[in-house]
Amino acid sequence: MAFIDDQYIATGSKDATVNIYTIDGKKLRTLKGHQAAICCLATVKNANGSTILASGGDHGCSSLILWDTNRTWSALHRVKSHTAAVTAIVDLQDGRHVATGSYDKTLNIFNMTRG
Repeated sequence: MAFIDDQYIATGSKDATVNIYTIDGKKLRTLKGHQAAICCLATVKNANGSTILASGGDHGCSSLILWDTNRTWSALHRVKSHTAAVTAIVDLQDGRHVATGSYDKTLNIFNMTRG
């Protein structure tokens, strides 16, 4: 689960979806883009201060998706560089970079502006 802001909460599911709820529990939408269970979620801030939701997928997907939370709820970037489940996502708080960890025993650093 990840708090997007003071209005929305995101949850990841075994059915490969991310569900967005209002803070009072009403389901707003379902985000689809992974091919396997969601292992982790995190919110990150980009260079202009906007919040982005990052989701990490399980083996078979092993990808990171950065979601637009401000306008369209669409996938901004999809990054596949792990060979096993993405189990951790950390905002490096510079407005540009996100670190991911995986069961493949690697740590990757992604530039959010380039995907």
